[in-house]
Amino acid sequence: MTMKRLALLALVVMPALPMNAATISPATPTEQDVIAATIDVSSVFIYDRPFTSVTGNIIRTTLPALSVVAGPPLFIAHQSADFGPLPQGTYTYEVHQTFQGQSVLISRQTIVVSPPIPAMSTICLSLLAIALAINGCFALAK
Repeated sequence: MTMKRLALLALVVMPALPMNAATISPATPTEQDVIAATIDVSSVFIYDRPFTSVTGNIIRTTLPALSVVAGPPLFIAHQSADFGPLPQGTYTYEVHQTFQGQSVLISRQTIVVSPPIPAMSTICLSLLAIALAINGCFALAK
């Protein structure tokens, strides 16, 4: 079997493997978070480093497959991609695998990026604690 036929067979068989969508961390990202995606992939391919692009509300991670491995039984391996921070909004996250000019969509899901949760700086928290302690001392002195 030629390498090209083996690769096409792998592209057909790969979606039949029980793979989950990409796992996004943190699960509920904010505008300040760098998002990490862990992608389940077939062990049939050897991958180059994935790259991610953002166009509008579409986030696309491309997994360039370098070659096909024929041998041990298939298992699920993992690739990872980091992206962000992103502005607040709803995004479609797509993972594509490319091999010899062919591209296959292997995962698509929605990511909702929320506004950051306001928090006080350490200095402000310290000043608030001191002010409350002084206020408590005055209340007890009366």
